[in-house]
Amino acid sequence: GNSRMSSKKPLKGILKKSKPLEPRAPHAVWDEANLAKNEEEKVPRMKIDEPPTPYNREYDAAADSDGEAQQQAEKPAEAVAAAAEAEDLAQKILAKRKEMEEDAEEDAEERKKHEEFMRKRKQHYRMGDLLKRNKQKAPPPEDEVEDNEAS
Repeated sequence: GNSRMSSKKPLKGILKKSKPLEPRAPHAVWDEANLAKNEEEKVPRMKIDEPPTPYNREYDAAADSDGEAQQQAEKPAEAVAAAAEAEDLAQKILAKRKEMEEDAEEDAEERKKHEEFMRKRKQHYRMGDLLKRNKQKAPPPEDEVEDNEAS
């Protein structure tokens, strides 16, 4: 045992030796000349040219609606198709409304069933009352009886 202690050689550890960290490469280097060239050649991608919105001071809404009526009279087939489409839409709306009313009635029935269930469950599980009754019926534990007699 002493020969080991007397030698000045350090003990070899069981862990693997870590490799020395490699020197890191310098951070990103920007090619400033290329960036400047690209910036000069850049084409605008989102250029929206909108003319200013004109405002007509002499606009007459009544005259405009008459113009629409004349256009509709000129195209009766389109008017008939539009009316039929509007009728279909109205029927779909009425059907959906009726369906929603039926769902509401079913919800009311389900709510009543749930309330009845809750009432019956509450009646079935009256544990608090049972515990109170059992405490009143049960004789006190023997320790309490001895303590009461001693005093």
